Amino acid sequence: MLWGKEETYIPTGQELFDLQWQGVDVELFSVTKFNIAFILNSHFRAGEWGKHPWCGSVVTCVIEGRSLYARVKRFLKVEGSDCPGFASVDWFSAPTYLFGDNTPLGVCVTEDGEEVLRDVGTSVIRITQIDPSPVIVERDVDNGRFYMMRDSGYDTRVDN
Repeated sequence: MLWGKEETYIPTGQELFDLQWQGVDVELFSVTKFNIAFILNSHFRAGEWGKHPWCGSVVTCVIEGRSLYARVKRFLKVEGSDCPGFASVDWFSAPTYLFGDNTPLGVCVTEDGEEVLRDVGTSVIRITQIDPSPVIVERDVDNGRFYMMRDSGYDTRVDN
């Protein structure tokens, strides 16, 4: 569920396109923005990326059989939609696994998620796609990488 102060929000052109691409009947003034989402009792806060030491805006979800990581810019509710909410995200790069492909625990990503965006095709996801696991983030300042570890569960990956 989305929680907190509701704000009327005019979605960006990209957000409108992405919602419509997913079959959501959305109009310019039918969107409300929230900063907090509770997903199966896990708390996520949009817009925290880059505000060290917080990382409540980092989420993981399984799309096309693999776990992907993103940072949530804002949570959205569309009037008339049967979906409980959406997340407008910036994708991280595809994850590489620190202990080899057979051990999907420690994950390394970069902020450049353009390839993932091309693969997924959207920067707006349904909150029902988000795994209810907070993500712990450690930054490698020298190399521009981020190490991710889920608080619970483990990643799903596509077998090559």
